[in-house]
Amino acid sequence: MKTKNKNLAVAAEIEAKFYPVEKYSIRKKIEKHGFKCTYPERKMRRTVFDHNDNPQVDAHYIRVRDEGDAGITLSAKVHASQDGDVSDQKELVTTVEDYDT
Repeated sequence: MKTKNKNLAVAAEIEAKFYPVEKYSIRKKIEKHGFKCTYPERKMRRTVFDHNDNPQVDAHYIRVRDEGDAGITLSAKVHASQDGDVSDQKELVTTVEDYDT
C-alpha cells in the first residue's frame, strides 16, 4: 500500500478462514485445553467497497465494519500477489465516528 507518510508502518496481515465449521464442537475442544471465549459472538455490520469502483485508492478493497463495543473501523486491504510473499498482505486500519456517514 502506498502512502505519502513514510513513518506510517503497515503491518503484514495473515488471516485464515475455515468453512464449514461446527463451531460448538470446536469450542468444546478448545475449552478442554483450558481456553475460554473472551469476546462473545456477535453480528458485525459491514460494507465493502471494491477497488474497481474506487481507483483513486491504492488498495484491493476498503471495508467499514461496526464491531460493537470495539467501535467502528475503516480498513484498506492489499492482497499479496500470486508470486509474492505472504508478508506482502497488508491492512491499514483506523477508527471512524459514524458507520452511516
